[in-house]
Amino acid sequence: MIIEAGYDLVQLLHPAVVANAASRRALWMLAADKDLRLLEISPVCPEFSGSLERHVAAIVAALAGSYRPVRYFALAHTMSPLDCNDWDRISRGDEALREVHDFEPDQFLGRLVLDGDHIHSSAPRYSFRDYAGRENLPRVAVISGPHFGDCSCIACSQFNEMIEEYRAIRQAAEPGPAD
Repeated sequence: MIIEAGYDLVQLLHPAVVANAASRRALWMLAADKDLRLLEISPVCPEFSGSLERHVAAIVAALAGSYRPVRYFALAHTMSPLDCNDWDRISRGDEALREVHDFEPDQFLGRLVLDGDHIHSSAPRYSFRDYAGRENLPRVAVISGPHFGDCSCIACSQFNEMIEEYRAIRQAAEPGPAD
């Protein structure tokens, strides 16, 4: 899987982080290669202390211990309960992590903090291409335009097939004149 957006991070990390009581206590890492392909999701440490600074050595060891080179990573953990004031504390913790260890530019994508009902994220939430400063992150594909009318490029062909499938489903579900 190629990770293209913050919601990919949530979909991948959330099940691991909240799987059981032990996983909810751990600090988790999602590791990706230079093309943002998922390498692994694994616990960095079994007990998260509440501060990333205390776990820098474990984070660096987890990055170095990956069986394939890690270029990008995100962290995740639980914290209960979250409120609006936690955003500043989470952001300061991310900055402290960056200051303590000089990761390659954009290597640290951000952190997800979950409480069972809410998610705070310092990582991009949507497509990485929508964020200033993230222009250098890999993209899945770039197909030059223009894409009008009967464009037959792979992206437009797949999109048009999907639209036709949705139209067929919708037409089949619409009541006919005899109904």
